[in-house]
Amino acid sequence: MKAAELRKQTKAQLEKRLSEKQTELAETRFDVRIGQETNYSVIGKMRTEIARIKTLLNTGDYASESADKPKESAEKDGKKQAKSDKITKSSKKS
Repeated sequence: MKAAELRKQTKAQLEKRLSEKQTELAETRFDVRIGQETNYSVIGKMRTEIARIKTLLNTGDYASESADKPKESAEKDGKKQAKSDKITKSSKKS
């Protein structure tokens, strides 16, 4: 899965996916050792996806769990804009 697709998931979804991928990696390693799996490149691809998920979790670059958070930031941006407008208007008067 690509990083852009992973960013759309919530923290809980990413943690669940990470757990699943780690279990899948352990099973695949076992299969390679006993000879059931002959495609060794699968292990590298799984490790790459695990690394992507861990990176997103550590940086906090994932979808928010509630829809209220974007609205709050928009309100804050609006207040900041209004404040900067007041400053600009007062500087023009001088």
